[in-house]
Amino acid sequence: MTLRTLSAGLIAASFLLGGCAHQPNTDNNPRKGGFFEGLYGVYGGDYEARKVGKERELGEVNAETAEVEAGNRKLEMTKAERTAALKIQRAELNKLRKQLDKASNNLSALKQKVNAQESSKQELQDKVAELEYAMNNLKVKLGRAEVGSEVMSAEDMGALERQRDNLLDEYQLLQERADLQLQ
Repeated sequence: MTLRTLSAGLIAASFLLGGCAHQPNTDNNPRKGGFFEGLYGVYGGDYEARKVGKERELGEVNAETAEVEAGNRKLEMTKAERTAALKIQRAELNKLRKQLDKASNNLSALKQKVNAQESSKQELQDKVAELEYAMNNLKVKLGRAEVGSEVMSAEDMGALERQRDNLLDEYQLLQERADLQLQ
């Protein structure tokens, strides 16, 4: 054996032993480690285990993403339902406003009749003023409800309708009383 052969063998052995002395690839990443660690990872099943773990992590992330997307869809549906309920409620409030406007116009006509009449004029004027004040208050409440962004409860809607009905009843009684006095 020659010195050249011996030195080539020593160099090859030092490379091989240097690869063995290298830190092991503990995270099973094929981009890290040496040739022998790569062989060990492939044949020992470490790379396959790493692949399965990464696929599991990806599945978990995909499940979380799907959950967030489902929550977003639910919020969008809730927003659409709320918008539809507000639209319906505003139509009902508009109907109430029109009825009140009509009653208010009728009340103005009645007020003119009462002012023209001398007998019991003050009492009727007081009643008309009270009714006018109550109607204006209800109009203010309706105005606030119309510009609001929240859907009113059925109870609040019912209260507004009852107030309207009471005012219309009072108006009717006052109209009949005025008609009797004007005859």
